Amino acid sequence: MEAPVLSKPHRYKHDVFLSFRSEEDDFSERLYNALRKEVRVFRNEGMERGGGTDENKKRLAEAMEDSAAFVLGIWKAPALHEKPVELFIGILSAGNHFAERMAVRKSWMQHKLVRSSKVVARFFVALHARKEVNVDLKKEADYFGDIVIVPYMDHYDLVVLKTVAICEYGVSTVAAKYIMKCDDDTFEWPEDYYPPFANGPGYILSYDIAKFIVDDFEHQWLRLFKMEDVSMGIWVEKFNETRPVAVVHSLRFCQFGCIEDYFTAHYQSPRQMICLWDKLQRLGRPQCCNMR
Repeated sequence: MEAPVLSKPHRYKHDVFLSFRSEEDDFSERLYNALRKEVRVFRNEGMERGGGTDENKKRLAEAMEDSAAFVLGIWKAPALHEKPVELFIGILSAGNHFAERMAVRKSWMQHKLVRSSKVVARFFVALHARKEVNVDLKKEADYFGDIVIVPYMDHYDLVVLKTVAICEYGVSTVAAKYIMKCDDDTFEWPEDYYPPFANGPGYILSYDIAKFIVDDFEHQWLRLFKMEDVSMGIWVEKFNETRPVAVVHSLRFCQFGCIEDYFTAHYQSPRQMICLWDKLQRLGRPQCCNMR
């Protein structure tokens, strides 16, 4: 099924000169709502700029369409390069977490390192119990190109399999020097240097550890536990039996909420994610947002 595409506006929406040429479905509606929050053109603004003539309305509509197409373009994942990347970020998400994924796409995934493909980020999502959620998820994956669908029914006891999938993608698909896992409610401060760290909301592994995990999984030697971060700690400890692991801890990887000068901030709502990104852009340093 084709992803929704923008068509020429056919009438005034409440505040937007925009429409979609697609089936009427949840994904199209969500994408439209996400767009209208980013690109707003009010009727009275157009009237002030050149009057309410048909020609002015037409120009306003064309400008709105161009703006919408631009916004959609920058939200899509850049093409993968053939050369290895410095860091791969696997983001744990759920099928019905569209708002959370959009907040990530509109915030730290717009960082120049991600847009240049020096850092690659992908959402890892398992199947939902409701068929319509999976249909929309497939459309979203095709449209944005940043979702890896893990072929099993989503359940907290099986989250650990997403962690294995993140390692496998980081090793086999992008050959990343470092692999990081985080959640879709975690905001990241994307510095040039990422210290190695293991923690539930976000941790980073070197390539050799991730490859060790993937190899053990393929040989069915990997022990899977209910808690994925606990599993990771046990796997790393096994690796440490033969090769020393340098474990670095930093409180700037926030376990709960947000602290100033963070590396990651956890339990952030979509609204907070956008606020954190805006502050990072304006101030050039990480600052928390105290709202939900």
